[in-house]
Amino acid sequence: MWDWLDAELSAHWVLEESEFELLKGKSGPGRLAFCLFLKHFQRHGCFPDRLERVPGTIVEFVAAQIGAPAEDLSLSVSDRMLRRFRHEVRAYLDIRRFDESARSRCRN
Repeated sequence: MWDWLDAELSAHWVLEESEFELLKGKSGPGRLAFCLFLKHFQRHGCFPDRLERVPGTIVEFVAAQIGAPAEDLSLSVSDRMLRRFRHEVRAYLDIRRFDESARSRCRN
């Protein structure tokens, strides 16, 4: 298990002011799940395969920023909601899927 130092948490897991705007309309465990998806993608370039695998220290740190209990993560978040969160994070970060169009541009 990785022991995160406060400086590391602050460097990689602090929500920026503009990111708080993305939380409008989200409530309950969805707010926390969205934040973890966003920050995980920014740090690792991918989404976590399961939210339960995000270290507890990180969950608690992010939850404290949005005023949510870390236990919210254990509540059910639907697959549909998680798909929508992935789409929203990609849109916010201006990330596009590598599709056939992009593949053909690389070949040329």
